[in-house]
Amino acid sequence: MLFDIARLIEDCGGASALAKKLGVARTTPYRWAQQGMVSSRMLVRIKEIEPNVNIDDYIVQGDTYELGHNSERRAGVSG
Repeated sequence: MLFDIARLIEDCGGASALAKKLGVARTTPYRWAQQGMVSSRMLVRIKEIEPNVNIDDYIVQGDTYELGHNSERRAGVSG
């Protein structure tokens, strides 16, 4: 199973909007998508600002997934 970070970012209004809501650099969500990882601390903050987001909706089946580039073994969540 994998965590679809790119879809989460889009559902939260896109990378720039999400970064602004979180008070992080505009490039931060892009980095999450590129690296295929987002910290659990950031997931909690996203849930605080977007309470209707169901994190379970972004867990998908598969061994690898594409984020618009070549990605391998992307679990999607880091400590």
